[in-house]
Amino acid sequence: MSADSIDKLMIAFHIGDKMIGLPINSIQEITEPVPAVRVPLTHSDLSGFISLRGQVLPLIDLANVLHIDFNPFDKADEKYVVCVSSGGRPAALDVHSVGETFTIEPDKVIPCDGSDEERKVIPSRLKLENGEVLLPDIGQLLERTRALNNLTRN
Repeated sequence: MSADSIDKLMIAFHIGDKMIGLPINSIQEITEPVPAVRVPLTHSDLSGFISLRGQVLPLIDLANVLHIDFNPFDKADEKYVVCVSSGGRPAALDVHSVGETFTIEPDKVIPCDGSDEERKVIPSRLKLENGEVLLPDIGQLLERTRALNNLTRN
């Protein structure tokens, strides 16, 4: 497997009725839910902080980020925490379910619709026969969460 193909290898995650894809090389770990410590005066996109293997990580609620208010998976234990890193900044993402691995076909990646702000966080999507996979920019997601927290505190 070449380095180019590793960059295109993704894992799908379900949040409500949406599916997102994250590059395998940006994922440090997928784990069962860990209790989060809620912090006052933070934006609702931040569920709180978790301690995982001695590291304190912000836990980002992707359902809130994507404006999804339901979970089609009937068991609460089907939620997972995905630990990611971007630019040396680690974080945890709260997802409803873990999907399959897949390889991106560049000719099927198209820009996302939405506001400029939304397109910063999710700039593109992968068009499939039976739907689409949103392709978020983890660095922008972390930066957006930090900026929203600063606004909420001020």
